[in-house]
Amino acid sequence: MKEDAVLSKTDGRVHRRIENRDRVLMSAVRLFSQGVWPTHEEVSTASGLSLRSIYRYFETTDQLILAAIHRSYAVLSSFDQIPNLGRGDLDSRIVAFVDLRLDVYKRFGTTYRMLRQMQDRHTALPGELLKGRLQHRLQTQAHFAEEIKAGVDTTALDILVTPESLDYFTMTLGLTLDETKITIVKTFRQILRIPEKL
Repeated sequence: MKEDAVLSKTDGRVHRRIENRDRVLMSAVRLFSQGVWPTHEEVSTASGLSLRSIYRYFETTDQLILAAIHRSYAVLSSFDQIPNLGRGDLDSRIVAFVDLRLDVYKRFGTTYRMLRQMQDRHTALPGELLKGRLQHRLQTQAHFAEEIKAGVDTTALDILVTPESLDYFTMTLGLTLDETKITIVKTFRQILRIPEKL
């Protein structure tokens, strides 16, 4: 009986630590999305946990940042899946692909810009950003495998939907996301040789 109480108390502490660590990471991810490079102090304020607790989970800012980046990618990957990957007619695959990339950009564009700006200060960032690009490239190849097999070069498709390109469409050119979608879908159709719909 006494052992059960000790075990229950220990399990409760372990569970609380896991929950608190998760709160810390999700607070850091939210700060990224708001354009803030998270420090221990900012994460403490955002999470409602003591500064001492934050340091207990992450001794250095680099540890905190790297763990938050990994959590960002985990959150991103839950949104970054194309339903029916590679299936359907070409036009519906194009629209699904562009819709997904625009949705991911809407959710994570600010975070990506933050990470890109800080990559010189944190040695792990360039590798993490490259992993994301490679994952997107593999997704493009799987989604348009039929066209690749027929000899179509899909490299430009990836370039059109990078966060930098989407920033260019929306921030530099001032296009809305709907206008950006129309432009990108039209370009995809040209690259993949689909006659433009009237």
